[in-house]
Amino acid sequence: MVFGGMPRRWMLAVALGLMLVVVSVYLMQPVPRPEPPPPQEQPVKGEFLSWKEVDQLFPRYSNANIVDFETGLSFTVQRRAGTYHADVQPLTAEDTAIMKKIYSGQWAWKRRAILVVLDSGRVVAASMNGMPHGSGAIKGNKFNGHFCIHFRDSITHGSRKRDTAHQVMIWKAAGVLKEQLAELTTEQVIDVAIAALTQGDSHILREVTCDAEQAKLLDSMEDVTWVKSKSLRKIDEQHFIAQVQFLKRGSIKTQMLTLHIELVDSPEHWCVSAASLLPLVQP
Repeated sequence: MVFGGMPRRWMLAVALGLMLVVVSVYLMQPVPRPEPPPPQEQPVKGEFLSWKEVDQLFPRYSNANIVDFETGLSFTVQRRAGTYHADVQPLTAEDTAIMKKIYSGQWAWKRRAILVVLDSGRVVAASMNGMPHGSGAIKGNKFNGHFCIHFRDSITHGSRKRDTAHQVMIWKAAGVLKEQLAELTTEQVIDVAIAALTQGDSHILREVTCDAEQAKLLDSMEDVTWVKSKSLRKIDEQHFIAQVQFLKRGSIKTQMLTLHIELVDSPEHWCVSAASLLPLVQP
């Protein structure tokens, strides 16, 4: 049979040839390569500024953006008061909701490392707690009171002393944890280890403890929600006996325990033997 003067078998041959050409051209195209993942940004660190400096840079009734060091979540606050540290309040109800999300939906006194982004653009290392308390004057923000932000060398309004847990979180946010630990005495290193346990911060606890039992301690640290050293007696430079009060997760009654704490002189700084702290997390 002939179509338009061309035998049918010729038309089939031409069509097949065209198909082969198309397929060949397609196969000759370079195989698309997946785009490489974007480079991971280095964590931002805050300036390690003293409270005396920040008090001038962050005056009352000015706003700042708070960035949680762990989650990256951020919200806006206004400084309302505070003589020895900043007393601040979330600016809006939305800011309050974000702050509460950072604390897993439940207000708590636990300290968290944060970055405070000032109106000037400067980023300062700091620490916050997550418990509304005292007075608050911003209407409609759904935050009953204020919360505290500490900076380097801040002190509490009650004790007029530096709060170890706040200061350690500031070191973390400033990226100077190792350097600061290297300047501590053995007694102060024990204080930092206990603060890390209470705050549930595995990064700090990993840095301030050592030995083969460290992994076990880190795995079980969430079983303890609060630890306080009631007394610390020095045996020698590397051995102490501590009387501690602590609270197990799920319990409402605190317990007392005697810990025999050993310290190890590591190349960078003193560290607490993790085995010394295991009794706190064991059943």
